[in-house]
Amino acid sequence: MTQHTILLIQAQPGRRDTRQWEDHNTLSLAVEAIIAKYEQRLKQLNPSVRNIHYDISDLQKYIDTFGDICCLILDPTTQSYIPHDREWFKQKVFNHLMKQASAR
Repeated sequence: MTQHTILLIQAQPGRRDTRQWEDHNTLSLAVEAIIAKYEQRLKQLNPSVRNIHYDISDLQKYIDTFGDICCLILDPTTQSYIPHDREWFKQKVFNHLMKQASAR
């Protein structure tokens, strides 16, 4: 079952011009998109470092730097979107990474 997900991000608090949205076919793809954004940011900040390491707390701190972040998940039974806040999303990121780690 897919859960269409709309990710809403405001990069800087109080700055409407930093608002953006992304839609993803699943919550997992939305989570992977945030992880990819973080990894890209690390590469920008550390261009000479070949292998960059981070842990979940670093990623969660990155998520906390956004002025706001939330997501809307499609409920297929009602065909409406259910809103979820930053803390819920951070928990889903944690769960996603734990699932990946246990699969290795």
